[in-house]
Amino acid sequence: MHAVARVWNNLEEFLVAFLLAGMTLVTFSYVVFNNIYGVFYSLGDSLPFANDA
Repeated sequence: MHAVARVWNNLEEFLVAFLLAGMTLVTFSYVVFNNIYGVFYSLGDSLPFANDA
């Protein structure tokens, strides 16, 4: 029974670490792309040939 508990604890620890890394990556990507979007949006507004017809 100790072997099953040890395997379960290792699996649980790996799963928590994997999910935490995934949440960190998603949050980081959201912040980066949110800031990059603003740069390209203002760049598009400054182009003279990009105005609406």
